[in-house]
Amino acid sequence: MPNANGIVLRLREKAIIDADLYLREQCNAVRLSNNEFAPEMEKRFTDAWELRFETQQTVRRLQIYIGSDFPFSFPKFLLLDRPPFLTWPHIEENGLLCLVDDDRIAKPDQPAGILGTKLKQALELVCRSEIEENQSDFQKEFHSYWDVQPGLSNVKVCSLLRAKGQSRFVRVWLGEIQSVVGESEREVLIWLRNLFGDKPQFDRTERACLLWLDGPLVPSEYPTTPDALIQLASRLKGGCELVHKFVMKGKPPYYFILGADSESGPCLAAVRIFSPQHDNRKGKVTSSSQVMRMCSADAKMDRMEVERVDAEWVHGRGHDPYQHILRKKHVVIAGCGSVGAPVAQQLAMSGVGKLTLIDYDRLSWANVGRHPLGAQYVGKKKSIALSEFLQMNYPHLSIKGIDDRLESALMPSLEYGDCDLIICATADWGSERVLNMQHVAGEIGCPILYTWTEGHACAGHAVFLPKNSASCLQCGFDLGGKNQFEVAIWPPDSPTERREPACGAVFQPYGSVDLMGTIAIATSLSLDSLLKDIQTATHRIWAGPLSRLQEAGGAWSDVWLGNDPRHGLGAIQEDRTWPQNFDCPVCGVQKNPQSSTLAIPARG
Repeated sequence: MPNANGIVLRLREKAIIDADLYLREQCNAVRLSNNEFAPEMEKRFTDAWELRFETQQTVRRLQIYIGSDFPFSFPKFLLLDRPPFLTWPHIEENGLLCLVDDDRIAKPDQPAGILGTKLKQALELVCRSEIEENQSDFQKEFHSYWDVQPGLSNVKVCSLLRAKGQSRFVRVWLGEIQSVVGESEREVLIWLRNLFGDKPQFDRTERACLLWLDGPLVPSEYPTTPDALIQLASRLKGGCELVHKFVMKGKPPYYFILGADSESGPCLAAVRIFSPQHDNRKGKVTSSSQVMRMCSADAKMDRMEVERVDAEWVHGRGHDPYQHILRKKHVVIAGCGSVGAPVAQQLAMSGVGKLTLIDYDRLSWANVGRHPLGAQYVGKKKSIALSEFLQMNYPHLSIKGIDDRLESALMPSLEYGDCDLIICATADWGSERVLNMQHVAGEIGCPILYTWTEGHACAGHAVFLPKNSASCLQCGFDLGGKNQFEVAIWPPDSPTERREPACGAVFQPYGSVDLMGTIAIATSLSLDSLLKDIQTATHRIWAGPLSRLQEAGGAWSDVWLGNDPRHGLGAIQEDRTWPQNFDCPVCGVQKNPQSSTLAIPARG
């Protein structure tokens, strides 16, 4: 255990003495007793001071607080005589100033310097706020203020919308705790069913109205009444007409989504209007009368927080330049074991829009230690369980599991015409060989990526073959499925496979950490192929650390060592061109016009 009277305590005691000396002598501050702390500060901080400073308009009082982790944390500043909440930006409801903490405490042994820097920022913030010089910060950080305004509804809105104009009608599912808004009813209901299951309440949506504003609102513009909302709509071209059509075709509660572009990206907010419960008017109902009814004195309105859950936000917070490409891609992954399953998970996390997972095996307890699925899925089919797991966690994607063997699942009758890439992670040479023959024969109309590990996962491979018959997996293997470019070699008396006390139960003894290098190269090469027009058969290799190889009893192969001294240390990734073999029994006849027969490899 650390010494209670050790270096940290001594540094803190000295920091408090130095801080007190600096604030009293340089800033004319007065140290506060504990009973003089602001009520909300007494449990959070240990020491405090108060000072007065003059601005262009008045003399203001500022309190400085430090906590038990000072000088390894920044001081906090509380403005006592402040205007109402949300009049000035960067001031919390309790009066604490929100200063930018993007600088690190490089010198905790100089607390006066820390205090001086932060105090200067605090005074500048108050002075700029007083003359309304920083009102635009309300717009730059719109969500920070809309989402903390008093009286905000407890119901949150989850948005699948494309966060961009024009103003338009959208769809909303109404929930007691949260509502979900999207571009179409199908989009909203699929997302809900993917996340929560196929429940009867996910059967319909209602019309909602998206008003795309010219810019983010400042707090003084936040609509508090239906009439104020109509005034906002009137500022937009065609806004009033859109609202009139909405109230005629929709029904209460009326959901309005407010969108705008800010300097930091799109921002969204929501309001809903509850029309009066009783309407005794008779005669023909017009859009104007409906709007008047919606804006009547007894109509109620509340404001709501919007949380983006669309693909662009989930994958990169709206700043991933590749998301618009990846969300349109379809990847088929054959083999959902210790390599294929993590690769599928990484592609889902990257935002690949559609995944089809193929595997016929069941998850066992022995798999759990190096598989994304845990104990609750033991005994279930890997492909089905993994698809359900990923679909629930990424409900905006389309993920399907197929309980079958690769050869059967890729039959032409299933039509994978929209597939952009097939990843084969079966570690089964028989399946890989059949798939390669189909690819060479032109029966598969998309690129293929094969991935596998070497013994003890000390090395890993990913081979990308583009959509043309000139690329062939067999060219780099012998007929028995042995890679001609093995990174590691093993002594004859040290087999890389182990057996369980059961018939045919063979496994490779490695852990999840050992697999990370192979998973990384397989995923990165897959993404490269989806985002770039790769026309060359590419072999990406991962060689693990030398120490791990030696612990397992192996050594680097001569073909790997070559003439590159870096290879001897391992922990390296490298790309090579996958070889072409004019004597290849699968594709040699196509590369060598003088050959007249196509040799089909025997099983073995």
